[in-house]
Amino acid sequence: MSDDPDLTSRQLALLTTVYLEQGPHTVRSLAQRLTVTKAVISRALDTLAGYNFIERRPDPRDKRSVVIVRTARGSSFLTRFAETIRTEMKLAQLAV
Repeated sequence: MSDDPDLTSRQLALLTTVYLEQGPHTVRSLAQRLTVTKAVISRALDTLAGYNFIERRPDPRDKRSVVIVRTARGSSFLTRFAETIRTEMKLAQLAV
């Protein structure tokens, strides 16, 4: 994971929400879910999109709206992150 970006807790919370919860996800729905402003979500999405962890796409049901979708790179990042957590938990159990 050393080559992966160092995400803030807010960015990581947003990313895991998009990947673990059923969509469609919009800026408004994510702001409500995480109890933050839409501006906070937009800034975090800008960063995550810059890493190609999410994409913004027009909502096929309402072209005025944008939905947030998962990417293969974001999925791969979260898989590696989860594996790191599992490894660290095993090491901590061995140390006890």
